[in-house]
Amino acid sequence: MGLLPVASVWSAEEKSSVTVFYPNIGEPYRAVFTQIIQGIEQAANTTKIAININATSEELRNAAQNQPNRSVIALGRQGLFASVALAPDTSLVVGGVVGVKGLMSNDIHAMQVFSLMPEPLLLFMQLKKLMPRCQRIMVVYDPDKSAWLLQQAELAAKQMQIELHAIAVSNLKDAVTTYQTLFRSASATDDALWLPQDVTTVEDSIVLPLVLREAWTRQLLVFSSTVSHVHLGALFALYPDNTAYGRRLAKAAARNAATAGIKIELLNDVLTAFNSNTAQHLNLVLNAEQRQQFDLIFPER
Repeated sequence: MGLLPVASVWSAEEKSSVTVFYPNIGEPYRAVFTQIIQGIEQAANTTKIAININATSEELRNAAQNQPNRSVIALGRQGLFASVALAPDTSLVVGGVVGVKGLMSNDIHAMQVFSLMPEPLLLFMQLKKLMPRCQRIMVVYDPDKSAWLLQQAELAAKQMQIELHAIAVSNLKDAVTTYQTLFRSASATDDALWLPQDVTTVEDSIVLPLVLREAWTRQLLVFSSTVSHVHLGALFALYPDNTAYGRRLAKAAARNAATAGIKIELLNDVLTAFNSNTAQHLNLVLNAEQRQQFDLIFPER
């Protein structure tokens, strides 16, 4: 069977009721969705329906039509697939996704989308805490994937009174060339490099090793929207507080306030990862109180 319905029984009458479509996948992603659902369950009476990757169109349609609530939270791409056949008056909240390109063409339902992409303003605020002298943030991005994110980043940079030097590229080769040019002109004193969640400009096998190696050599601060980059040498990253994020999804579904079209919110429920070796290399000295602000420190002791 492609669908595995599980009902959670709650006694708290003040909680709203919501159906959660979520992908039935293996680790490490299963643990992430489990934590998100735990947050949802803390704030809402929850009916959970797992969607297998190989679920047929008929099974997806049956899941959507048989769910018992007018409020639905669709997690991940698989959850979103199951939501297509929902009744038009259903309140739809989408979570567990990063980009929005595939969602923008959805003209069937109004929906609230809560991206896993950290809010740029939070990243820039953290940067200024660690590097108050920073005057310019450099970022290389693919407009086909990240134009919507850069619009938010420009607003955040203006609010922080910091220059955002954003360069658009369309392929991996141009990304490599652009980074090489940036490194030749970057100032370790005044500049920092931001790595967004962009598979073109932060490609794992070629681009990322090059960027981190050159940044280390030039003592240029690199921060990221992806927590695994901190383990590899970026100074810090913001990543989801999955349980708090789940509670936010439940509260949004309870408001039942979806307007026409698609409303997108970037991630505000964040934790901070930090690389102490990189900090030492950059001559950043933090006291014990400052170190306590970080939720995950690499290398792990």
